[in-house]
Amino acid sequence: MNTPFLERIQEYSLRQATISLKELQQLHQKSVVKDSESDFFWQLQELKQQKIVREIDAITYKILSIFQPNLDANTLVLHQHLASRFDLSNSCIWKSDWYNQFSRHQILQNFTVIEIEKETTESVFYELKDMNFGEVFLILHKEDEAILDRYAFEAKNPIIIQKMISKAPKQEIKVENDIISVPYLEKMLVDLFVDSALLVAYKGAEQIQIFRNILLNYVLDFKKMFAYAKRRGKENQLKVFLFENFENEINQIFL
Repeated sequence: MNTPFLERIQEYSLRQATISLKELQQLHQKSVVKDSESDFFWQLQELKQQKIVREIDAITYKILSIFQPNLDANTLVLHQHLASRFDLSNSCIWKSDWYNQFSRHQILQNFTVIEIEKETTESVFYELKDMNFGEVFLILHKEDEAILDRYAFEAKNPIIIQKMISKAPKQEIKVENDIISVPYLEKMLVDLFVDSALLVAYKGAEQIQIFRNILLNYVLDFKKMFAYAKRRGKENQLKVFLFENFENEINQIFL
C-alpha cells in the first residue's frame, strides 16, 4: 500500500506518534478525489492488517513508521561508480550509523558495507582500491573478521565488502535519478543479531534498545524477518531471543 493517504499518515507521524480516528478521516479526505466512509473504513482495515497503525482504543491509533534510510552524498557517489562498472542487481549498500537512530547512544565508529555476489567481491574490492575510494576491506570468511578489529575499525570511514546472502530482504529507493538497493529493516535486525564481529559496537544493551525501539515504533514483517534468519541459520535462536526479551512488546503487536 503506497498511497497519498499513507504518505500523509507518515508525514503526520514525524510530528506526533498517535492520531485520533477523526484526524485519520480528515487525512483521508485530503488524500482522495472522492471521499467515502466505506472507502476510508477499508483503507483503515488494510493499514491495521499491515501493522502501519495500531489501535490503542476505539478512537485512538498509534502510527508506526516505515523505515527508509537517508543516503548521503558519499554513498550516492560510491553507488554511481559501482553501477557504471558492475551488475548490482543482487547487491545492497548500507551504513553502520543507520542503527544510531534506534540506539540509546550514538556510536561514532562508522563504516559502509557493500554486499554483492561472491564472484564479484574481489573485482569490486580492487576497483575501489585502485580508484582511491579510501580504505577498503574484503571480508569473505570467518577468519577474515580479525581484519575488522585490527584494521577496519581503526580506519576513517572504511568500506567493507561482503558476499550477498541470496534472498536477503532489500528494498529499492530512488535518489535523484538513481535506484539504489538498501536493506529492509528486517535484514538489519537479523544482521545485528547474527553478526557479532561486524556490529559488535551495537551489541549488549544497545542491541536490546534497538530491537525494542523498532518493535514499538516501526512496521515489521515477521515472516520476512524469520525467513532471512532461517537462511542465516538463526531462526530458532532469534525467536527465543525475541520472546525472552520482548514479550510485552510482541503482545502489543499481535493484540
